[in-house]
Amino acid sequence: MLTLRTAWLIARKDLRQELRSWHSLATMASLALAIQFSFAFTLGTAGMARLGAEKLVPSVLWITLVFAALVGFRNSYLLESERDALSGLRMAPADRSAIFLGKLGANFAAVMILEAAVVPLAALFFGFDLPAVWGPLAVVLAVHTFGLAATGTLLGGLVNRMHRGESLLAILLLPLLVPLLISAGRSTGAVLAGRPLAEVRFWIVFAGAFGAVLASAAVLFFEYLLEE
Repeated sequence: MLTLRTAWLIARKDLRQELRSWHSLATMASLALAIQFSFAFTLGTAGMARLGAEKLVPSVLWITLVFAALVGFRNSYLLESERDALSGLRMAPADRSAIFLGKLGANFAAVMILEAAVVPLAALFFGFDLPAVWGPLAVVLAVHTFGLAATGTLLGGLVNRMHRGESLLAILLLPLLVPLLISAGRSTGAVLAGRPLAEVRFWIVFAGAFGAVLASAAVLFFEYLLEE
């Protein structure tokens, strides 16, 4: 219980700080908007109509989310590094996995906030009926976002420990996310085509297992990651 309470306090602190400054969220949103604009104006109305939303949107949406989320994953440890606050967190009377769980909660919430802005824009740019699919799409987004956040939070801590920047984070993160992105693309495409979630049950379960395994491994090994 102490670990979960500590994790909640860390997540609340990070989110409160982000919502006050909007530093990471503003950067993530700007990058996401730029990527979507680029795809929309490059393809044009005729190109988007020819491809169809169920084929086009999954790739554009998840590319947008992954590259925008990279900024948040790197910045989630930045303040603690600059002020050596991570040393204080390590001395807290709780399991050090609470730091990972707190960061995971904050990153998951930040990416979901980003999705709340990005998905309606994707519907506007690429012409799909968001109200008709919002329920199944929300399930797909939540399950795959958890896997994305778990992976990014773990690797963000590793990159921070090595005192490296976003380039190394991208090099480590993107290959590891390939299975999750395949699952996200298949599931999102099926939802936008109007098919029930039961048809992509395998991919939903796969994404949930992916996130659970990554999060469990991080909880077990995060203490060693923080060792000086």
